[in-house]
Amino acid sequence: MERRASRRVSRWLAIVAAAGLVAGGCSSPEVAIVSAQRSVDDLRLELAFDSCNARLQVTVAETADVVTVVAVDLDAPAPELASPDCADGGIVELDAPLGDRQLIDGATGDAIPFWGPADPNQVIWPYDRERFTKADYLEALEAVVACIEAKDPRIDAYLVEGLNWMRYSLDAPNDVNLGSTIEDCHTEHLDPLR
Repeated sequence: MERRASRRVSRWLAIVAAAGLVAGGCSSPEVAIVSAQRSVDDLRLELAFDSCNARLQVTVAETADVVTVVAVDLDAPAPELASPDCADGGIVELDAPLGDRQLIDGATGDAIPFWGPADPNQVIWPYDRERFTKADYLEALEAVVACIEAKDPRIDAYLVEGLNWMRYSLDAPNDVNLGSTIEDCHTEHLDPLR
């Protein structure tokens, strides 16, 4: 069975559904996939792309043996390659667990390297799962977002879907010192859950 569209959109990179791009057929250049991380349920992949602030269209094709991912820069032909301080990323959902299937970059034909553990016992969770629930964590995370925005209204904080759990992200002017604001809000709302 082959599937050609992702079902999830990450706020930090719009991953949009595509049709018919796996075999080429598009004039936009394909973007290499640098690495992938598996979710603990093995149904989602967080991908890092060799691009910087690109508007990417990502296509996933699944068979019994292989999962092929193709990323196309919709704003080509002037791609800006990733640098240590800028790279695009996003999350795609699979129809079935990746399991032992190969994960292939459709742009290069190469296997996509993995980073980070897929075993839930090796994942560093953001909260103590023996004492707190996922709902407790989400409530604390929402409190952190509200705390950050209350401390400095120039900061736009918001929740985003991460690979294994929700997290927050933020946008702020360059002159904002985020360090103490974030630290204070974490200490008040997230640290008690660890």
